[in-house]
Amino acid sequence: MSKTVTKLSFKEKLGYGLGDTASHFVWDMVGFWILIFYTDTFGISAAAAGTIMLIARIWDMVNDPLMGVISDRTTTRWGKFRPYILFTAVPYAILAVLTFTTPDFDQTGKVIWAAVTYFLLMTAYTAINLPYSSLMAVMTSDSTERAGINTFRFVSAFSGQLIVTGLALSMAIYFGKGDFKTQIVDHQSKGGVAQVMNADSILYKLNPGFVGIDTLHYSIEDEEEKVADGVAYIVVTPSEGDTLDYGSGVMAFDSTAIKAKMNVSGVIPYPLAREDVHYIDTSVLESVIDVRANDNVVDKSKGYQYTLMVLGFLSVVFFLITFFSTKERVLPQVAKQQSIKSDLKNLIKNKPWVVLALVGIVSFIMFALQNLSIAYYFKYYIGNEENVQMFNVVSSIALIVGLPIAKPLAKRFGNRNVFMGSTILSGIFFALLYLPEAGDYTLIYTFNILAKFTYAPAVVLLWTMLADTADYSEWKTGQRATGLVFSAATFGQKAGWGIGGALAGWLLVLFNFEANAVQTETAIQGIKLMVSVIPGFLYMSCAGLLYFYAIDKKTSLEMQADLEKRRAQDNGE
Repeated sequence: MSKTVTKLSFKEKLGYGLGDTASHFVWDMVGFWILIFYTDTFGISAAAAGTIMLIARIWDMVNDPLMGVISDRTTTRWGKFRPYILFTAVPYAILAVLTFTTPDFDQTGKVIWAAVTYFLLMTAYTAINLPYSSLMAVMTSDSTERAGINTFRFVSAFSGQLIVTGLALSMAIYFGKGDFKTQIVDHQSKGGVAQVMNADSILYKLNPGFVGIDTLHYSIEDEEEKVADGVAYIVVTPSEGDTLDYGSGVMAFDSTAIKAKMNVSGVIPYPLAREDVHYIDTSVLESVIDVRANDNVVDKSKGYQYTLMVLGFLSVVFFLITFFSTKERVLPQVAKQQSIKSDLKNLIKNKPWVVLALVGIVSFIMFALQNLSIAYYFKYYIGNEENVQMFNVVSSIALIVGLPIAKPLAKRFGNRNVFMGSTILSGIFFALLYLPEAGDYTLIYTFNILAKFTYAPAVVLLWTMLADTADYSEWKTGQRATGLVFSAATFGQKAGWGIGGALAGWLLVLFNFEANAVQTETAIQGIKLMVSVIPGFLYMSCAGLLYFYAIDKKTSLEMQADLEKRRAQDNGE
């Protein structure tokens, strides 16, 4: 048998990494969009959505370790873990589409549909992602090489995240529209001249000297001759922050003076939350109004479903590339096959594993709470829902840029120390996101970029350190259960997302959130806390847990040398 301290080719690392791109195509739809899909498109309450996510985690307490045990005992010509990638990819994609499908049921029927599809999707996620994650640990036994594999993995993962978080909402809007035509119904204020450019856009030419609000009524008719009305309010202001009086009422837009006068926060659309408001100043001669972006004329139910069809298909393709481009090399010691009871006993005694399991749960609670809340933050606090996509794109780029520093930092300071520093620094920057005002994009993006960049090394190191805990168990007991060890990661991931999702839904109820309406001051402040202070302090607490992680750099090198010697002796080398 060849040495398992294997230097992997670029092709194999890239092929492995694409598996996480496939995972993220679906997982990030759940992680970023499912709560706002459930409340604002599917039409169930935030409390029901949050409860569904939490209940599904009870099954995961059995499902994840069970899948770990099953995969450890799988023996095929393809290995232990690769077969699950091959045979589960298609069911996983189909269930993803069904989860984002909106059947014509009553409220009770919708809740049941959401619960069943979400439950099955998370089961399928375990069946494919736990073996996928475990595969890395048996491709090579070199801890430094594993960190390199994980760098490829998470560059690929966050590339998938970048696509989903940066394009999914636009894709849902695009697919939610068929062929249609647009026409102007009424133009009241005449602050400018409006004319239809095409089905998507209306060109508005400002009259010189006009300041105030121009009200434009338009209609959209689709290929089935269904008509939807829209209203565009063009707010013309001489300079940023000015207060505009219009008729007998006071204009409400993103103005510090108005917000102070009315004792409210966030962008206040006029006159209804779901209408289109366009802000321009007197220096703008022409402005294009995108009518396709109006919620009143978008079938987001169809849009989300079609979006998942595209992402699900790509997931299947990428998982197949992973299957055909990777190889399993690290085998258990000969004649060391153990009982399930023995596996579980060794797992509980594996203190480094217990620490990482707890870190994983707390981390993913933080991720779920913030990621599920950020769409609400932009829709109801910032005042522009689609801007969340640019925020997410910048987040993913910051993560991708920060990933490569994990390996050199870990090589110099050790995995645990770098992980601890990452949680503290990024937690501080997450918490600071509470400070910016709605229009202060500079601070919002600065704190977010710093948070994601400093968090990036921890992403790589969590999975690298889990592989080390599998080695630790084999080193101490002579028995190896790679799949069971990695069930800690998938269970922590899904338990964290479930608890974090439930927490997000329940907090929205606690803060008096109301879907598709102007929010109260309490709701706005609550949404801000959900994306900043609460997740920030949760993540910083992980540093305290990591203090008790016992595998330092010296121990890791000692383990690797001893295990290679044992494997060579067992296999007659």
